[in-house]
Amino acid sequence: MKKDFLERLSAELDKRNVTNKDEILKKYEKRYNFGIESGMTDDEIESMLKSPEEIAKQYGKTNTNTKNTKSNEIKTNIEIRVLGDDIYFRHSQDDKVHILCDELDRSLYTIRNSTSEGLVISFLNDRYLSLNRKKAGKFVIEVPEGRKFNEVKISTSSGDIVLGDLKCNYISLTTTSGDVSTGEVVSPRINVHTVSGDLVAKEFKCQDINLSTVSGDLSTLKIHCNNSKLSSVSGDIKIGTFIGQYKLSNVSGEIFINGEQVNGMKFMYKGV
Repeated sequence: MKKDFLERLSAELDKRNVTNKDEILKKYEKRYNFGIESGMTDDEIESMLKSPEEIAKQYGKTNTNTKNTKSNEIKTNIEIRVLGDDIYFRHSQDDKVHILCDELDRSLYTIRNSTSEGLVISFLNDRYLSLNRKKAGKFVIEVPEGRKFNEVKISTSSGDIVLGDLKCNYISLTTTSGDVSTGEVVSPRINVHTVSGDLVAKEFKCQDINLSTVSGDLSTLKIHCNNSKLSSVSGDIKIGTFIGQYKLSNVSGEIFINGEQVNGMKFMYKGV
């Protein structure tokens, strides 16, 4: 029940001497009410919000948690801008971020990877005006499992973008003809755009999301989001389980959400 959930959260925040307790309680009361309005059960809402103990740990600043907080969050950015190269993410075997691109000519790129500047990969458009460019290659980015980044921005013209599970404060994925594939992406703000490429995702957990394509298909197993914009001109949209509210725009493609076919151009809807 909401009352019990908020009382437990209040007690957990007190244990960790959280100074902005009232603000946090109001925020989670609002989220709980949103779940009720969406027709969710108490169990579904509390599963989405996580337990009071887990929530309190995010805000607690005890000495025992300081080290873990620093080790699990990297307050740096990842920015990748290339042409036809594929971008693959996978877990590293240590606590560092690595860039693998053995088959590519590094002189055609700006490549940086440091704690202070973050990870940057950028194709040098002014170098030979791309005329001497060989066939497209692949960048493999290894990141520590469970780490959270600040901003992640990836764009490629014809290459594919393949992500595993990723946590960050903001993520933007853009491709023209390449496909986008993700695991579980957790971020307050998510933006994914393709022209003819397809998007296939395991799960998105966020506050705001914008998924758009022209002729490509959008397919995700699950979306938890308060404010979603889903748009396609001729591509299909298929969402296995949707929890939250969304605005939908589609011209000629088929739309399936929560196992049911949806008709119409634009509307607001609260998922299960």
